[in-house]
Amino acid sequence: MLRETTLRAATEHVCSTLPDAPPDADGGPAADGYTAKGGAVEWRLRHWSPMTGRPGQTFAQEMADSSLATILTMRERQVDLMLEVRTEGSRPFQDYNPNEFTVQIQLWDAAQQQLSSTTLSVVVPGEQSATVGDLRAAAADAFGLERGQRFWLVCPTAGSSKLDVLVLGDKYDNQPDEVTADEQEEDTAMRRANCAQQLRRDHKIWSGEKLFIERALGSEDTGGSTCAEYFEREAYFVTLSFNSVGSPEFDHNLPVDLRSTILDAKASIAGILGLELESFHLRRGERSPMIKNEDSTLQDLGFSEGSPLFVAAGRVLRNGEFLLKYVLYHEGTLSQLAAIPAAAEVTIKALKADVAEAVQSSTAESVVAAREGWEAGAARVRLRDCKGAEVGKVLQDRRKLKSALQRLADGREIAVQLLTEEESVSENDIILVL
Repeated sequence: MLRETTLRAATEHVCSTLPDAPPDADGGPAADGYTAKGGAVEWRLRHWSPMTGRPGQTFAQEMADSSLATILTMRERQVDLMLEVRTEGSRPFQDYNPNEFTVQIQLWDAAQQQLSSTTLSVVVPGEQSATVGDLRAAAADAFGLERGQRFWLVCPTAGSSKLDVLVLGDKYDNQPDEVTADEQEEDTAMRRANCAQQLRRDHKIWSGEKLFIERALGSEDTGGSTCAEYFEREAYFVTLSFNSVGSPEFDHNLPVDLRSTILDAKASIAGILGLELESFHLRRGERSPMIKNEDSTLQDLGFSEGSPLFVAAGRVLRNGEFLLKYVLYHEGTLSQLAAIPAAAEVTIKALKADVAEAVQSSTAESVVAAREGWEAGAARVRLRDCKGAEVGKVLQDRRKLKSALQRLADGREIAVQLLTEEESVSENDIILVL
């Protein structure tokens, strides 16, 4: 349309595109709320927000002969408007209320176990302080539910986590005032308190939210919501990828429930790869730290569809243990020696015994060459702090690992020097390089 087109002319032009009769409907409201020109008694244009899915500001009646350029902010070539149609018997048009609480509710077909095409826009009384009771009453009225009929409202995106599937079901039903027993009185008080919970404050449901309504199939239907089960499967059941031990390729798939623990996933992987459960550990990636708390759920650790799980050899370290990386420092160069777990409370002297054994058993060319003429033994090993290519202070025998090294973590590097003479380093010793 041209910028000079009046609001009245624009409305008439849009209305002229409506057919005289609605198309055939597949059940439910005629064509899912569709209104033909022949059934309309009044219509108007108003703002529409594609981001929130909500109608926006309305135009005053005196603006009907104003140009679109005058009443719209037309910095862009496209402006989103909504044609609002009123039929015989429907409530009069309402002025725009910025505090109005509106939700989109789509019907779940419990018999077919799938979403229906019927979606209604429902205004919830109470504005931004609307309660669960207000929402359930408005939804029941919009979908023509009888008093006492069981139904569930499902919101897959409520709260801060997109994995939360909120179900506002039976425990939120309003109860009659008559109380005949203590159990009923307690149950009724609980339900009334639940109904009084605010949608925004207590459930993080915002105006414009998309919800789904499911009606119980009958009085004999005493089960839970199949709609909630559907969205839980969508949210929680994913497929992770993992590798074989020693391979960098993530060429295996693992279907999991994100509410299961790392230990559950590890047990499944052990079965697929034919490994002993205690012979390997899991990481987020090849260079990522070991996942030590195997009671954590996959959801807690942020796993999602397609996330990798790296399978690495070696047992899971206990709390207070760290995987140290030892590098051999020989003739001014550094080379990989071994990765050995150690407790934070162990002394440097005890570490030297583990390192001496690793040096003796290594088959790496650089290590074999360095230990030529070296007499095996912990007393002929010197340990030094190491950061990248920089070799630092000598670690004292009596100090504990946690006090000898700052920022102790998995992958912390320690340089190893092989000595021709026995050495014991105390806090009073000074090493001079001549």
